Amino acid sequence: MQPSSAALQEMMRAKTDEELYLILRVHSQDYAPEALKAAGEEFGRRKLDDATTSRIMTAAERELEKKAGSTRPVQKPMSDAKETAAGWGCLILLCFVGYAIYGGYRWLDTMGWISHREDTVITAGSSWLVGESKECWSAPLNAEGAAQSGKPIGYTMSSVTCDDGPDHSMKVTFYGRKVQAEYKAVSWRCTRNEVSFLNDNSFTCYQTGGQR
Repeated sequence: MQPSSAALQEMMRAKTDEELYLILRVHSQDYAPEALKAAGEEFGRRKLDDATTSRIMTAAERELEKKAGSTRPVQKPMSDAKETAAGWGCLILLCFVGYAIYGGYRWLDTMGWISHREDTVITAGSSWLVGESKECWSAPLNAEGAAQSGKPIGYTMSSVTCDDGPDHSMKVTFYGRKVQAEYKAVSWRCTRNEVSFLNDNSFTCYQTGGQR
């Protein structure tokens, strides 16, 4: 009997960030689709900074090497020429690993699993309840807007329109890429959060699409 959806969610909540990432990126073939879905949803709810993301990606690379059965050859005395060649090989390997980590970060960012806490102008009426979600949109900056704000062309998080309420300047957490110059408009689903002394973040927005 397969565990229920609630049981899977509880199981994934007990996992560390690194364990969830390994399930999704390294051991996905060992899990049922329902478990992978629960792992993806739980990973997406966690707010990981860049340092944490890089750390778990590095751990995943090590896990992939173990899974492939890779072993280090026994080092033997080498001539200067061989040592130079080995040095270049290590440099190339480091570049490759760095590119893989960067590529993994870009993939997670594209999937909407990387959070960005940005200074934003968001429209919010007084009737917007805590916990309520609304369909919102933003327009990526053109060349003129980018020059005025000091942001790159295509920056999507300078302002978000959700309703006909007044503009509010505040920190908003986004899940989606910062720069999307390929779109004319980006759609978001934004939720109003309960603000306390432990949480000063009023809104969280997840990207749902884009219009070219």
